[in-house]
This record gives sequence, structure tokens and C-alpha cells, in this order.
Amino acid sequence: MIQRIQTVYLLLALIAMVLTSFVFATWKTPDGLEFTAMDNRILLGAWLISIVAMVIAIISYKKRIVQMRINTFNMFFILLMAGVVISDIYPFFELPENAQLHIGAFTPFAAIFFLSMANRGIRKDENLVRSLDRIR
Repeated sequence: MIQRIQTVYLLLALIAMVLTSFVFATWKTPDGLEFTAMDNRILLGAWLISIVAMVIAIISYKKRIVQMRINTFNMFFILLMAGVVISDIYPFFELPENAQLHIGAFTPFAAIFFLSMANRGIRKDENLVRSLDRIR
């Protein structure tokens, strides 16, 4: 399982999402207040769904097609939530109007990159297995 490069990419995406959810601030005010995903239940729930989907994708390493579908769903889900975070929906998140985006708003794009690299590796494995089935 861990010897496959796509598993490494999935682990890196998982780390990026955990850092986004719990460590890095998503918004920061000029006063020094930091808001993370844990400060908003909707955002925290969305990131946790994404993290659980990544863990399921890592565990289902024998089912390559299912793993690719989970990753594709997760990429669209992360992109949707990152769009919601980046767009200025301050009344929705109950933030002060002078809040600015911080690094936590952009780390989901690293997770999307790692998920796309994992899908590329999974696709290569699937093509290799199919080509070996043709030889038999």
C-alpha cells in the first residue's frame, strides 16, 4: 500500500487538509484575530468530510477505479469549499468586514494538486494492469 506513489500523494493531500482545518488560519484581521476552519461548523464539517474521503481512498488501494472516483469527487468538493472560503461571504461566516485571507485559504489548492497527481498514478497502474491482462 505505502510503496505506491499515489498513496504518498494521498497522504500529502491528507496532511494539507489537516493543516488547513486545524493549524493554519483561514482569515486574519488587522487586530491579530485569527479564524480557522474550527471556528465555523459548516466549514469544519466540509473539511472533515474531505479528510474522511481521503482516508477511505487510502484504505481502498486495491480498488483503483473506486479510488479514482473518490479522489475526483474530493477534488470538486475541495474546490467548491475553497471557492466559498475565498469569495467574500463575510455575513455567512460571521467575520468582521476587515478580515483578510490567510494561508489556510490557499492550502486546499495543494491538496487538489496532490489528489490530481494521485489520480495520475492510479490511472497509470490501471493501464498497466489492463495491458498485462491483454498479454495473457
